Amino acid sequence: MNILALDDEKIALEGLVAAVQKVEPTAQIYSFNKPKEALEFCRTTPCDVALLDIQMRNMNGVELAKKVKGVNPNTNIIFTTGYSDYMKEAFDMHASGYVLKPVTPAKLKKELENLRHPVRLDSARKVRIQAFGNFEIFIDDNPMKFRYDLSKELLAYLVDRNGVLCANGEIMAVLWGDKISSSYFRSLIKDLKDVLGKVGCEDIIVQQRGKTGISRQNVECDYFDWLDGKAYAINLYHGEYMSQYSWGENTNAGMMDAAFDIQATDIIRSCPKKRVRIQTIPHFAIWVDKKTLSLSGKRAELLALLTDRAESGLVAGDAIACLWPDRINDEKSQTLYRVTFYQLMDELKAAGIEDIIRGEGKKKYLATELVDCDLYRILDGDFEEVKKYGGYYLEEYDWAEVRNAQITSIKAHLK
Repeated sequence: MNILALDDEKIALEGLVAAVQKVEPTAQIYSFNKPKEALEFCRTTPCDVALLDIQMRNMNGVELAKKVKGVNPNTNIIFTTGYSDYMKEAFDMHASGYVLKPVTPAKLKKELENLRHPVRLDSARKVRIQAFGNFEIFIDDNPMKFRYDLSKELLAYLVDRNGVLCANGEIMAVLWGDKISSSYFRSLIKDLKDVLGKVGCEDIIVQQRGKTGISRQNVECDYFDWLDGKAYAINLYHGEYMSQYSWGENTNAGMMDAAFDIQATDIIRSCPKKRVRIQTIPHFAIWVDKKTLSLSGKRAELLALLTDRAESGLVAGDAIACLWPDRINDEKSQTLYRVTFYQLMDELKAAGIEDIIRGEGKKKYLATELVDCDLYRILDGDFEEVKKYGGYYLEEYDWAEVRNAQITSIKAHLK
């Protein structure tokens, strides 16, 4: 695998290369700190993957990616950046991946295992099996021919079984019933091995005590990659699978159901990103469409409290006890709470986000599904978010100590 790594900061580039070496120790890595040099290199040397920083002094990484794709459309672009602001641009240009710095081997491994475009094997002869549409097998992109047509169907069935060793009797019964003999079946196996052996690929067929299978790791196959969840294979499947063989219809039906579920998930993922981001660690802040929303005094504290209470909701008495602990018994405290709440709602309405607050009876709720919040990511089990926690949560508010202790306990259990 040829991997290009680009970052205009020396330390960041060294860390990126180190991560690649750990994940893909056999990869050929070409590192650059200047976008123009990286682009010139791509014009002469095809790369399977290009790891590109986005914010660089001389050329924006997104702009460079477009030029790299112009040279080689099959290059898998993976952006590496310290900011999430460019995720929409990366999505629009169909980048293979997006890694937020610091780049770790774990993050990089996840992206390299789900490349948009398949990467060729490093072996001398390239064996590629096509299961989508009509079944075919290619050696160095040339279709292979067998002595018997049934030899090809036998190979197709072994692919359909996804590398599982199948009893020879089962294979004959499923494919041909009682129409062929055991001796003829052995002739088909010999045909497969002879043809594959001529190109040095006889190890694709595996036999063991009356069973036959295919070695997955020795071939490239769209169906295998689809089963492994690789993006290019998922996008490549359009409802046709081994079309010339009727026995493939059951597998195809299962794939079509799975494809429907994938499409439904993609529709959900393609919905507009949450406009509101709330920070609770170490202190409170709120952004709307990436712009800071300035709230002050008790209005900010009330929204912070609603964020802390999340789906459990907030009643007036609880709010008063937290925001005005010295006025719990004050008859005017209820009025003070209502005025503060209405002022907060006016500011949220002016920003076009009043729908993040909901009411049910005497309780007020923050619509957690409409906001991106570090607290909620932690409560949902985001270990990366937990690891970043430094012991301070809404540090400006005394009432936040209960939740702070909870998050501290969560982090302690991870160690």
